[in-house]
Amino acid sequence: MTDTAAKLRPFSRSPLALDAHDVVPTGNEWLSLPDIRAADGAVASFNVLSLAHRGLLQMRGPEGRPLLRPTITVDDRPMTIAGLDWAVIAHWIPVARTTVDGIEIELTYCAPVGSRAAFVHVAVVNRRDAAVRVRLGAEAAWGRFERITYQPVALTGRREVEPGLWVVDATTFAYRTDDTRFAWSLVHDDMAADLGGTAEVPTAVLTGAAQEIAPGETAAADIILSPGLEEMSAPHNGKALRERIDRLGAAGVIADCAARLAAGARSTGRDDLDLLMNRNALFTRFFAWGK
Repeated sequence: MTDTAAKLRPFSRSPLALDAHDVVPTGNEWLSLPDIRAADGAVASFNVLSLAHRGLLQMRGPEGRPLLRPTITVDDRPMTIAGLDWAVIAHWIPVARTTVDGIEIELTYCAPVGSRAAFVHVAVVNRRDAAVRVRLGAEAAWGRFERITYQPVALTGRREVEPGLWVVDATTFAYRTDDTRFAWSLVHDDMAADLGGTAEVPTAVLTGAAQEIAPGETAAADIILSPGLEEMSAPHNGKALRERIDRLGAAGVIADCAARLAAGARSTGRDDLDLLMNRNALFTRFFAWGK
């Protein structure tokens, strides 16, 4: 069990029965992650409401690839994240767990209530008999940008990737026509960013510093995703969440979010109905009402 899992024990954790083709949603008033892939924990897309565009703005990965995929290497060999067991904390915060070759992996997806950002908390525990060298990171590929009012309509300006402005360890993806019309950022402490791709698919490969962890020890990292109106506000929205994580720790931020969600939960006395009822209520609150 990771340190984060131990600190979140007081909150309800409901298992989800999923197969490899399913997706898991989460989000808050500002942004939604509607299709986290059950198979590997990759974020296929995210979206925000836009008054100017009279609908949703949706970022997706290129055909056959997700928008954002957590990566883990152990002793310089990439691990395949698969066979995940899923649950939700406080009916809404997805957590995925698996153990591969003696390495316990936990992925937590949290969009704190009121925050203009969300984050993926990646944690690994060494269950082997010897120390291992771990690197945590992510791969991002922006393949499509769509406005959705009644159906998806592709927006055909330029999509570009560049270092975040005035924010250390940040990468920004910008959509531009005559000016920047939208941007989103990844804030990634202590991770190097290799920016590239093509004009059609800008990419970023994030690689964390090597961490040697003894048997029973944990390595962890947070990857923050934050939208903005342009290339200044996007990384700074992520920076605000990073500063909150610095103060409270990732577990503290997740626990605070869980407490706020749990405060509005209702119970029928049946766990299966409670999960269905409260997830539907939270989906309506965040996805239908928005901000």
